[in-house]
Amino acid sequence: TDAVEFEASRTDLGNPTGFIKVVYHTDNTVGYSDYTNGFIFNAGGQTVSVPGLSGRGALLLSLLLGGTSVFLYRRRFRGFYNLLAILIVITALSTVAWAATITLDGQTVDWAGINPSITDTAGDSSNNDPNEDILYGYMTSDGSNFYFRIDFANITR
Repeated sequence: TDAVEFEASRTDLGNPTGFIKVVYHTDNTVGYSDYTNGFIFNAGGQTVSVPGLSGRGALLLSLLLGGTSVFLYRRRFRGFYNLLAILIVITALSTVAWAATITLDGQTVDWAGINPSITDTAGDSSNNDPNEDILYGYMTSDGSNFYFRIDFANITR
């Protein structure tokens, strides 16, 4: 994805807690530009989603926890109720997700599950320059920062 990511700290923006209006805008040195319609973002309500494990990660975790339970069962835990307790603990541990935030690295995988805040018409930049033709704008937040992502039609390098 041709995307640009950036962040702004909540304190730098005056710690907004209500609704804020956001517009994405691009401009190059010769005066051509593209901009989106404004959208409303709930500064106090939306936070970065908590991702789960990938399919491969879930399989690895299941094998690890299953192997651990077999090991514990063979070593010291005997009986139906002890085995049931081990399985309950394994089930509880397998539902734990790791908390993450947006990493400003140009990769969009950490935005999975976050829908675009705004969609812009393709080909509507003032000179049809794909370097400034916004397609989507994303926004989310955590306790410290607001995170922004703009997807472009095609950024030439």
